[in-house]
Amino acid sequence: TTTTTTTTTMDKKCLEFFDELEDSPMFKQQAVDLEQGADRLKERVTKLLKGAKKYRDALDASSASQQSFCKVLREFCGDVTDEDSMEIGAGVIIRYISAFN
Repeated sequence: TTTTTTTTTMDKKCLEFFDELEDSPMFKQQAVDLEQGADRLKERVTKLLKGAKKYRDALDASSASQQSFCKVLREFCGDVTDEDSMEIGAGVIIRYISAFN
């Protein structure tokens, strides 16, 4: 208990010492500048995040459209061993679809 009492008394003296200190005008200005810089950075990151989400959503929509188009092309081509399919270039279209996906 003596150690605890001594530590507590020392802690109180340290805290009292710091209570009497005041921030310098230069420190206060630096703190204000840092807060303003952090606020500007937060605004920029928020805008970036908003744009990135829009871009991601557009990519998702584009991917879904691309997959749908490839499905329709594949159905249009039919069976590549079929004579009609070969006449419309199904072999080339199927390779295009493979590259497209």
